[in-house]
Amino acid sequence: MISVIIPVLNEPEDSLKRVIENLTDGIKWEDDTLEVIIVNDGSVNSDNTPKQVKQTWDFPTLIINNEKRYGVGYSFDRGVECASGDTIVLMGADIYVERGKWLKSLENMVKDDEIGCACSVGLQPGNYDINEEGLYHRYGAKIIYRVTTEDLPKQSALREIPNYVDIIDCKWLSKKSDEPYEIPAVFGAFYFMKRDSYVRMRGFDTQEGVQFRGARMWGALESHLSLKARVYGIKPMVYPDIKAGHIFQRITVENVSKVRAIRDDWKWWNKLFIAHTLLDDELRDKCLSHLYPIDNDEKRDACLSQAKVWIRANMSTIKEIREYNKTHGKLISE
Repeated sequence: MISVIIPVLNEPEDSLKRVIENLTDGIKWEDDTLEVIIVNDGSVNSDNTPKQVKQTWDFPTLIINNEKRYGVGYSFDRGVECASGDTIVLMGADIYVERGKWLKSLENMVKDDEIGCACSVGLQPGNYDINEEGLYHRYGAKIIYRVTTEDLPKQSALREIPNYVDIIDCKWLSKKSDEPYEIPAVFGAFYFMKRDSYVRMRGFDTQEGVQFRGARMWGALESHLSLKARVYGIKPMVYPDIKAGHIFQRITVENVSKVRAIRDDWKWWNKLFIAHTLLDDELRDKCLSHLYPIDNDEKRDACLSQAKVWIRANMSTIKEIREYNKTHGKLISE
């Protein structure tokens, strides 16, 4: 059996229904080949009252409702705890797989000590046909530990930000082979691995009922997952013949500040958490020193400062996680 875990946060019911129906198209639940686990991460209505996810599709699913928002890493960890399959799929709530093909491709391909990702096809809202000609196809990513404007695509609107600087980010890669092959990092929000491997590396380091542990949102989640896997000897792989359409929000000069401001404080928590728990002393110090002096972006300054406060307040737990990773695996060096 394959267990698919999908964290959701304030997803429109019709949109989530479309994703589930696309995922399960042509699959009979009586065959016991697939289970779908929806983890509702503290969704709220417009008046801030708790919102329950209601099943409006035919395929039976397990729905877990978090009492409040704990983050996507937390939701993945809770979903894996409930999973019955020996293979797990971690996917976003805006992913459209190739109908009727993805499950057959995965059933006999996922190997021990590997974490795979699909070919990520870039979609725009309203376009769900991943086989349409002219769409961007990406095949995993590489990790950049210290990022400046020179590392960004030439057309990126982020270049408009004065003195832009960042740490622990990913850059898309192009195709190298038709067969599965090793890559620096998974990317594209559709990942799969053996459940035993996920448990062995302790997933995203979260703990039930605890807010400040592990990944909080999608920002840097792929870096966390890929680096954590490598610490425990699990290889990131790309499977070129499995397609997953990912709806991307287009970043423009007009909306770049708004897009960057969405939970930017949690994005910085993710990146600082990665640096403190997965990187060896030298690489950790290089990443952290890269952030200073902070540029004159007041929003970024405030978010990074807030993340630093959270890190300091939870340093004893972070040190415990770092020591565990160091003892049971091998920390990442540049």
